[in-house]
Amino acid sequence: MLAGVREEIAAKLGVRMVAIVNQSFGAQDFVDNFWKGEAYFDKDLGLFKAMGDGQIRKASLLQLAMPSVIARLREAKKSGLDSNIDGDGTILGGLLLVKKGDEGLAFEHIETDFGDIAELETVLGACRKVAGVESASAPAVAAA
Repeated sequence: MLAGVREEIAAKLGVRMVAIVNQSFGAQDFVDNFWKGEAYFDKDLGLFKAMGDGQIRKASLLQLAMPSVIARLREAKKSGLDSNIDGDGTILGGLLLVKKGDEGLAFEHIETDFGDIAELETVLGACRKVAGVESASAPAVAAA
């Protein structure tokens, strides 16, 4: 998981990662027990709207019955990530890798349903590209 290699990516590639959360409820638990790094609360949901072309994207609760979502929930539970049913858990997010300054996005992964996360190797490749490091000469980052 990305949270498990965040510090290594920062140290070896110089790419800083932060989490943006959409609600304050449960945020501290998320930071303390999973992300273990910098996190910010997007009170106005501006980032979430930007990822949805101006709209807040929400998943249907019916998606919880999808086999792929059930499998992701089981995997998350096995890895120690606990979830709660309080708050609005239907807002979809994603992952944005932003270049320095006003150079724009280097990579984006927009969540399509619950637990749809970017592939770690793809994210590592994008981080290496942003860092200006060719894959062959890139410092090894252990995939968690």
